[in-house]
Amino acid sequence: MKVDIPNDGGYNMCKAIEDIKNDGKLEGLLEGKREGKREGKREGKRETLYELTRDRVITKETAANKLNITVKKFEKDMKAYFAR
Repeated sequence: MKVDIPNDGGYNMCKAIEDIKNDGKLEGLLEGKREGKREGKREGKRETLYELTRDRVITKETAANKLNITVKKFEKDMKAYFAR
């Protein structure tokens, strides 16, 4: 199938994508997206642990251990979370 796309001085999307790839910008964008997903998962984990602790399903000690933080820090963060 042959498609004739006129070049009327507008954007050439194929070239733009190639330029982004060659400049390394695409990898930067993808890494940013991956980091966003990782942060979202970490935030979801924290929120789940706050909820489980509040509902007395798990202890503060267990939750803090899962997050690799002190119980005092967990209590402070949990208080801030529920104050929103």
